[in-house]
Amino acid sequence: MNSNNKLTYTLFLKVLKIIFTISIINICANTIFGFPFSVNLKWIGFSIITAITFYKTRKNLYFIWMFIYFLFVIYLMMPLSFFDSGGSSNNTIGYLFLIVICITFFFAGKFRIFLIFSSIFIFDILIVLEKHFPYLVKNYSSETQFFDRIFQISILLFMSFSFLKKFSDAYVLDKEKLDKLAKIDSLTGLLNRRSFDMKMQEILDLKSENEKYLLFIDIDNFKSINDSYGHHYGDQIILQLSKKLKNIFSKNGIISRWGGDEFAVIYNNSFENLSSILKELYDQGIQLSCGITPILKSDCSVDQVVRRADSCLYEAKESGKNKWIFKG
Repeated sequence: MNSNNKLTYTLFLKVLKIIFTISIINICANTIFGFPFSVNLKWIGFSIITAITFYKTRKNLYFIWMFIYFLFVIYLMMPLSFFDSGGSSNNTIGYLFLIVICITFFFAGKFRIFLIFSSIFIFDILIVLEKHFPYLVKNYSSETQFFDRIFQISILLFMSFSFLKKFSDAYVLDKEKLDKLAKIDSLTGLLNRRSFDMKMQEILDLKSENEKYLLFIDIDNFKSINDSYGHHYGDQIILQLSKKLKNIFSKNGIISRWGGDEFAVIYNNSFENLSSILKELYDQGIQLSCGITPILKSDCSVDQVVRRADSCLYEAKESGKNKWIFKG
């Protein structure tokens, strides 16, 4: 199940909980307001169907249960509520609004279109039937309708708030995840190339006097490792190196997975400290080539610094690998 389906599944279960709770509240309220017991039959049935849907819905079949549930609401529950609770003088239009909100969020494509048009069609049919066959609609005293309307409007506003809050919270959470995915490399948890370039440009714009260096680090013979041991083993090597880079550079540096088996680091300290750190980096079992260049105050673009570091990395590769080359 992908993240979108998982989100829809989770929210559907939450909506079912809210609907079940509201059904029970309606049963109690109808009893208090003096509605006949027959009015509660639909809410009793609705609560039972909702409970069954909740407990039967499984991740791999949730869409089928969700679609069937909305068919039940549109083609059975809505007509029963309309005729049994006073026709157009009741609050069916409010519940129709909630149905449309849920359909819009939970469904897409032809399923959404079918359910939306089904809702409109059924509601229009109910209005026509009420006009031509008014005896189908049950009538209640004005006082009963008055109290019921106050209660139902309160319920509708609460449900609208609850549904929209759930959907809004889910949207915000999903957006945060997407924003994170746009900035972070999914395998290592390091910055990706786009985010690193942005950080690099911020540093260049500051024109700081402090010593800073750009390191390009590449795993030697990585293609051969993947070909010989498989991509899963290659990923483990990348993870091992990323953890090592975090341990070494996180205090005074910005680390990214530049792409594939290549990493980029901005180091904020003296070259003397960097030299001692590089000894630790090379003492960890993975053969690496590294190109290093200072970030100069005169540098104006990320590409300008990257070209220098990349040239050093290329020289390290060409001159035997498993070494680092520095050029100012």
